[in-house]
Amino acid sequence: MQRNRMKRRLREAVRLTRPSPGASADVVINPKKVILTANFDAVLNEVRQAFVVIEKKLARRQTGSAIVNRENSDTRRPGPECR
Repeated sequence: MQRNRMKRRLREAVRLTRPSPGASADVVINPKKVILTANFDAVLNEVRQAFVVIEKKLARRQTGSAIVNRENSDTRRPGPECR
């Protein structure tokens, strides 16, 4: 019964704080039993903060891959010495 209550609380917290669709990522949350007694606002805040961190990391990864792709495309073009 406790496990189901933990899952329900987390599911609702994720539903209320889920970021808008954009970059996708699989997120795994391993709750502690303290979630059963924690104030729901505190649970919401923790989940919200986790999504902020995840969004920042995904944004960094996307901009980093765009830079790498741009650099790779530049190296594939023959330079003036090869023409």
